[in-house]
Amino acid sequence: MADSVHVLHVDDDPDLRGLVSEFLEREGDQFNISTAASATEGLQHLADDSHVIDCIVSDFDMPHTDGIEFLRSVRDAYPQLPFILFTGKGSEEVAADAISAGATDYLQKGGGTEQYKILANRCQNAVDQYRSQRQASEHKRITEVLRNVNRALIYADSVADIEQDICGTLSDADPYLTACIAGVDADTMRIEPRTWAGADAGYFEMLDICIDVGSTGRHAPSGRAYHKREIAISQDISADDRYEDWREQAIKRGFQALAVVPLEYNETLHGLLAVFADRRYAFDDQEQNLLTELGQDIAHAMHAQQVQTDLRDREQILDEILERTTVPMFLKNRKGEYILVNEQFRALFDLADTEVQGQTDSDLFDPETVAEVQENDQEVLETGDPIETEEQINVDGDQRVYLSSKTPFYDIGTVADPDDPVAIFGVASDITDRD
Repeated sequence: MADSVHVLHVDDDPDLRGLVSEFLEREGDQFNISTAASATEGLQHLADDSHVIDCIVSDFDMPHTDGIEFLRSVRDAYPQLPFILFTGKGSEEVAADAISAGATDYLQKGGGTEQYKILANRCQNAVDQYRSQRQASEHKRITEVLRNVNRALIYADSVADIEQDICGTLSDADPYLTACIAGVDADTMRIEPRTWAGADAGYFEMLDICIDVGSTGRHAPSGRAYHKREIAISQDISADDRYEDWREQAIKRGFQALAVVPLEYNETLHGLLAVFADRRYAFDDQEQNLLTELGQDIAHAMHAQQVQTDLRDREQILDEILERTTVPMFLKNRKGEYILVNEQFRALFDLADTEVQGQTDSDLFDPETVAEVQENDQEVLETGDPIETEEQINVDGDQRVYLSSKTPFYDIGTVADPDDPVAIFGVASDITDRD
C-alpha cells in the first residue's frame, strides 16, 4: 500500500464535499480526506493538524473569502504545501491568479467521474513532488546541523565551550528557537540550567522544575529523559497536561514543542539537552533520531574533554610537585636519554632544560659516575623491580654520595609496553654529610 495522503478539501457545497471525499477515497486507499466548509474553517483545520495535511484542494467561489485569498493565507504560513484549486468557475484570469498566488495546480470541475480520477492523480503527483523536495531539504538541513555540531565538538577546548557552541548551533537551526544544557542537583533533584542560547533564552533563568519521584516535573520531558535515559518529547505544549506548570511562559515565547535528550556516556550523565521548536509536532521520528545521535556525540565529546581536563589538572599538580620538591628527580628512557628533570636536578648541575633533555649520563658525567649509574639503571630495566642504592656522583669536582631510588615505568604516554619497562623514574637524596 502506498504512503497515506491526507487531503484537506475546502468547499462551501456540502454535497460536493461528500462527493470529492467519496471518489478520492475510492480512487486509492492511500487517500484520507478531511473537509472544511470555508476558508476560515480550513485555516483553523490547518492550525490544528498541519502536521498531517499533505495537500489542500479548494474551491474558488466561496463566501467571505474566495479560494485565491485562502491560498494567499495558506502560503503565508505554509509556503510549500501542495494547493490545488478545484473550481467550477473556470477562466484564464482565475487560473493566472491562482498560479501567481502560488497554487500547485489548477483543475476545473466538470461532469462525470473522470474529473475525480484526474484530481486524485494531480493530488498524488503534487504530494510526491512535495515529499521529495521536503526530503531533500531535510537531508540538507540535517547534514548542515551535523556538520556544524561536529565542527563545534572538534574545536571546543572545554566542556563549557562544547555547551555554548552546541546551544548556539542548535538555536540557529530550523525548527528550533532555543536550546539549553542543564544539570540535575542530586540532592534537590531540581533542573539547573547551565548554558543556553536562542530566542527568549531567558526563559531558562526563571525555570523551576523538580523531577523527583512524585513531583509534577517527574512526568515532564526533563523528568522522563532523566529517569528513563531516553529522548522525551512534548509535541504540543499547549495541550500537554504534563507541562501545564510551565506552559504559559513557554507559549508566551512562541515555544510550541519540546524535546529533551539525556547526554549520557558510559552510564554517566553529563547533562540534559533541551530544544524548543517553533511549531507543534516538530519532532517526528527522523528528528528524534537526529537528536538522539547528536546527544550521544555530545556526551562522548564532553566525556573526552573532561578526561583531558582531568589529565591536564593532574599534570599540573605533578609538575608543581616535581618542580617544588627539594631533591633532584628525573625520568630516562630505555636508551638512557633524559626525558625530564626537575628544578633541583637542573640547579645541582647548573643546566637548562635544553641542555638535559635528550642527553645521556655520558654527556653529563665523568666515566666513573656513568658506569655506576648505568649499571643500576640496567638492573631496574632487566628485573622490572625498583631499587634503592647509594651512588657516587661528582658535582663540580666534589664527590657526593646520593641515595637513589629508581622505579621502572611501563607507560610514558608516547611509549608503552605492558611487559618490559620503557623508562626509569628516579629520586636522588644527598646523604654525603649524614653521620
